[in-house]
Amino acid sequence: MRLLTILVFLLGTYSALACYTMPADAARDHGALVDEATAIVLLEVVQSGESCSLKVVHVLKGKAPKTLTVRCKLAGDGDWMTDFSNHNDDDFWERRGGRLGINGDCTVLPPAFAPGKMYLALLGIAPDTKQYEEIGDNNDRWLAFVEERVERERKVEN
Repeated sequence: MRLLTILVFLLGTYSALACYTMPADAARDHGALVDEATAIVLLEVVQSGESCSLKVVHVLKGKAPKTLTVRCKLAGDGDWMTDFSNHNDDDFWERRGGRLGINGDCTVLPPAFAPGKMYLALLGIAPDTKQYEEIGDNNDRWLAFVEERVERERKVEN
């Protein structure tokens, strides 16, 4: 009986640690994220490993250093390396989820970066699955959305 009680307790504890659905605060509204960010930058991967060195190519909002160092990992098997077809995929917009995954404890996984790719980073926000989105090219819908939202924000401030 004692063994059964211990097994039930352990299974109950394990299931409490599992993350069955994406937490709402890890996939927030697109516009709210842009508004919340203190800086938004286009990045180019300089070096990747456990911490990535990223060169700031363009600042869209706020102020940022010329390079950033971010906890990350080198892209590998099992990483979802996508730009959602230049962010034209409806899933990106309707489900609010980005390319970053969720750990079993419901925290956002560190980003994986691939050399030669560009990323749009929203800095100064709570972790979100859209925080480091891969940008396919200048026609990327997420990039256009962010640029338009930032420009609208500037006009309101002036």
